[in-house]
Amino acid sequence: MGLALHGKSYVVTTGTGSGKSLCFFIPIIDAIVKAKLRGGRQHTRAIVIYPMNALANSQREELKKFLEANHGATGVTFARYTGQEGDEERQRIKNNPAEAV
Repeated sequence: MGLALHGKSYVVTTGTGSGKSLCFFIPIIDAIVKAKLRGGRQHTRAIVIYPMNALANSQREELKKFLEANHGATGVTFARYTGQEGDEERQRIKNNPAEAV
């Protein structure tokens, strides 16, 4: 993780379902937390694109667990924006942008 925190490139290889996707969220979350500490305004800082809704749904749940591990201490917000969301949810996201979508 030291490489990610220092803006360096890295490669993660491991089996399916082992948490590879969370590896790329760590530098995203780190950047969001640091921006919050500097008093930066909330706006979308990262857009993550998945090839399938099933993967987006799975990753959403894993990210939720990761961010809630310390009772939500990071304050990082995220949202899923796919064809699964209704008009009301899409409008909510538009009016109150999450930091990671």
